[in-house]
Amino acid sequence: MRTEIETTPGAKSTLRPVHDYIVVLPIKGREKTAGGLFLPNEVKDKPKRQGVVVSTGPGNWNPHKFTYDPVSVKPQDRVLFGSWAGTDVELAGKELLLVHDSDILAVIVESSNSKK
Repeated sequence: MRTEIETTPGAKSTLRPVHDYIVVLPIKGREKTAGGLFLPNEVKDKPKRQGVVVSTGPGNWNPHKFTYDPVSVKPQDRVLFGSWAGTDVELAGKELLLVHDSDILAVIVESSNSKK
């Protein structure tokens, strides 16, 4: 799966992850409280701990099965990963993160059912 990002009007760059790499759009930590107070750097959430999967590689090659073992997430999944996991990539002014499938700690599943 490829990630197409418009670099200049009419021109696009393509980022295609390989092996078990995953392209994640990080969700930045809180800058201020619900009451509107700005947080100092010391108390802000750790950087880039969660994000949205943009695209994935095919997975790792399994020579015993002669096929790829797929990655554990899919595009649009909201994921948690380690604080310092992955490699920062900037493409067309967008900050992306390239992480291994094993760096993904969990998938955040939104529940639409609410107890009344």
